[in-house]
Amino acid sequence: MIARACLVQVDDQCHDEAKPAAMKRDEKHVQDLIVYITENMTNPFDVDNHPRQLINISTGLHASHDIEESLLKSVETGRTRMKIFVESSLSTDKAVSTSLSAARELISSFYDPKDMKDKFASSHVDLNKLRVKLATCKDTSLLRLKPSKPALKEHVLRSCLQTNIWMSSHLDHPNPLFPYEYGWKKSSHGPDPVYF
Repeated sequence: MIARACLVQVDDQCHDEAKPAAMKRDEKHVQDLIVYITENMTNPFDVDNHPRQLINISTGLHASHDIEESLLKSVETGRTRMKIFVESSLSTDKAVSTSLSAARELISSFYDPKDMKDKFASSHVDLNKLRVKLATCKDTSLLRLKPSKPALKEHVLRSCLQTNIWMSSHLDHPNPLFPYEYGWKKSSHGPDPVYF
């Protein structure tokens, strides 16, 4: 009755999980979990610590040497392309051309299957030609087609704008870019992305 009326003293109220024994137990569980994660699991983002052979997680089979080499090389390629893209996005005079070039090369490297390399080697300079070749190839899914040249350009423009906003957010007086020149169009309810 006293407890219902909330007339119990604060010292009398204590949840079982807040008691010292439960706190020690929980602390041990957290420490055990940290030890298990750090000693028994592989960090997927630590390329230097990966096993020698890559394994396909859906089949459990070892990846071929060509695929393994391509995937490991793509990490460095991605870092290089990202660095070029970010640096070019900060300088507005050459941002679009350099960023578009870096994005085009990066996108082409994603769509460069080893078994089709000889077939499509001449098409990697022009995204539209590569898109047509991939679309007409019987062993390529249409769902995996790369963006067309105009669509890629609009994506890159919007990315340049966003990168510029993020990278200049710490400045007192950032040099804002005009969104309608960077992949956006005016509409009745505000800016909309330009699509092709």
